[in-house]
Amino acid sequence: MSAFIVEDACINRILAFMMKVSQDEGNDYSALEDVNFLKSRKEAISLGKKLHALNVKAVRHRYSDDAIQPIPYQFEELPGASDAQVLKSIHCFLYQCNEGEFDKNPLFKRMEKFAEELMYCMATNSEAYKKAEWE
Repeated sequence: MSAFIVEDACINRILAFMMKVSQDEGNDYSALEDVNFLKSRKEAISLGKKLHALNVKAVRHRYSDDAIQPIPYQFEELPGASDAQVLKSIHCFLYQCNEGEFDKNPLFKRMEKFAEELMYCMATNSEAYKKAEWE
């Protein structure tokens, strides 16, 4: 397995979605427990830096190379991506951070839980699910 430092756009897509959901009353994402912590741009930038730092540490661990000098993280408010794209971005991020003991990191666990909750929301909000019989 190879690991790489994800592009800022990957992290920014996730953050944009979290900001949108936490600020949008009456949305279909009530199961997303961890989203309500992103109320401002400042909080998004802070979380983005933490996610980037976790990714860098995991890649350095994978290649035993502290000399890896990543480009500093830059927050950018991206237009809304689809739920599927956000989920895939989260999965990409988690995969790239899944080195050594980093999967036990609280931030990793938090993002993993967020991905699970998003999958649940996507499934239960789908038309196919809504049309399925309750038996």
